[in-house]
Amino acid sequence: QNVVIRKESSSGGVFSALAEYVLTNGGLVCAAVYDEKQIVNHILIDRPDELGAMRGAKYAQSRSENCFPRIKKELQRNRHVLFVGTPCQTAGLARYLGKP
Repeated sequence: QNVVIRKESSSGGVFSALAEYVLTNGGLVCAAVYDEKQIVNHILIDRPDELGAMRGAKYAQSRSENCFPRIKKELQRNRHVLFVGTPCQTAGLARYLGKP
């Protein structure tokens, strides 16, 4: 299975390892996926079996703003959230949250 994950991943599987750790410890993962119209959106997941669509690079601008309110709510509940995005999306999330 590790060989399959490495082939599906643009990070050599690092994302999958980090995401599985966060999910198995009760956290959430927010990353980009293609929807049915091939539009890239950030979504939040809470199950390891949903990671497949998040693997691999997405060479298109993704919409991440819709997940920001949910991330804030989950952080306020003391849940860990792994956010994977571009540097400007990560900076936007930090600005939205009012802290790094």
